[in-house]
Amino acid sequence: KDGGGGSYKALFEQERLKHRKLEQEHTTAMAKTDRRFQEEMRLRRQWKAKTAEYEAQILKLSQERDERDAAACSATECLEGGSAAMSTRELRHVQRKLHTALEKNRTLMDQAVDAKFEELAPSTCVVCQEAVAEMVLVPCGHQCLCEQDANELKCKGSGSGATKCPICRSVVECVVQARKV
Repeated sequence: KDGGGGSYKALFEQERLKHRKLEQEHTTAMAKTDRRFQEEMRLRRQWKAKTAEYEAQILKLSQERDERDAAACSATECLEGGSAAMSTRELRHVQRKLHTALEKNRTLMDQAVDAKFEELAPSTCVVCQEAVAEMVLVPCGHQCLCEQDANELKCKGSGSGATKCPICRSVVECVVQARKV
């Protein structure tokens, strides 16, 4: 009986150690996920700040363009009305400078708008290249799959062994849907 009780104690101790190891792995995975989430939140705050900055730039450039348009109209009126204060040559010079400045302003506005749209574009699924990538792989943290391809990845992994991330090839423990902020 004493030998049998000792083996139960040993089995119990082995199970307890396995459980403790699994708890530690889970805690580590949760800490990694939390760090990645915090990093994503930091990046989203930066993105919002950049968006506000671009919007302010667009507003400023738009106001400058409006001012230049008004000045160009004023110069045109002077040319047509025969202003005594400026010669026709001076007015045409001013008009060319204003036209050049307006073109530069439009180019800068187009670049700012293009940059903003590029930042706002969601990433696409690396498998189907069509749907929005909304599923995050744990523990690597890659947000690279749509829900349908993530489900297919889970199904393939359950039959053939370990499921791997299509980007870094690390083993995937679980797949979670990204939070929308």
